[in-house]
Amino acid sequence: PAYWAFAFLHCLGSDVLAQGENYIVTRSAEGYQALLYNLVMLDQIAQKNTDFSSEYGDDLYALFEERPVLRFQLSLKGLRGAYRVRTYELNREHGSSYDRWAEMGKLENCSRNEIEYLQHVSVPKLSSSIVHPWNDVLALDIPVPQHGCCLLLLTPAAEGDAG
Repeated sequence: PAYWAFAFLHCLGSDVLAQGENYIVTRSAEGYQALLYNLVMLDQIAQKNTDFSSEYGDDLYALFEERPVLRFQLSLKGLRGAYRVRTYELNREHGSSYDRWAEMGKLENCSRNEIEYLQHVSVPKLSSSIVHPWNDVLALDIPVPQHGCCLLLLTPAAEGDAG
């Protein structure tokens, strides 16, 4: 997931439209980009501890504070015509080789097939849709779970795109 997080940053445009806690929205010649994330910090005990095994066992996620799903309401004004929205999601369900490896029993020596499987599942979830602004405003509601990151790429839809 760290590789993809950096790849997401590379997709951002140079014109920053909005930036705040857990998000940045940019524009480029190709369209608009939004990076949304739900960063979860180590809990207070874990921040002061170096021996995690005694406090948490082997549950890596027990080290982190609990944080609810963040919901982002993205609203872009002045848009006309249809837009293709490509959404890339990284979270515990999508793109996490660690979580798939843990589900496999945290094997110390993976076979070639197991390694190939982990490489295969270590990609973001991609969804794509055509959306239409309402009164020149494009409004999107995007949930991002804890430990999650979401990249949205909005580009004008080509003639003939379904939607």
